[in-house]
Amino acid sequence: MKVRILRSIATRDRAFVSGSVVEVDDKTAKAWIRAGVAEQDKSLDGPPEVKEDDSKADNTSKHRADNARRSKNIPQN
Repeated sequence: MKVRILRSIATRDRAFVSGSVVEVDDKTAKAWIRAGVAEQDKSLDGPPEVKEDDSKADNTSKHRADNARRSKNIPQN
C-alpha cells in the first residue's frame, strides 16, 4: 500500500522523512495509519502534471495590451 509519511519515522532498515510517499506492506501501512504517523496515499499513479511555459505563449495579457495600445496609438509607459 502507498502511504504518505506525516511524521518522520525510522525502522531498523531505513528512515522515512515527513512528506514522502512510500510503498510498504499492508500490515505495516495499517499500523502506521492507526498510530497517526502516515496516511493512505490516494493520488493517481502516473507522471506529474507539467504546465506549459506561459512566457512562450503568444496570447499573453501583456501581448494583448501592447496590441491594443498600438491599435489606439496609446504611448507605452
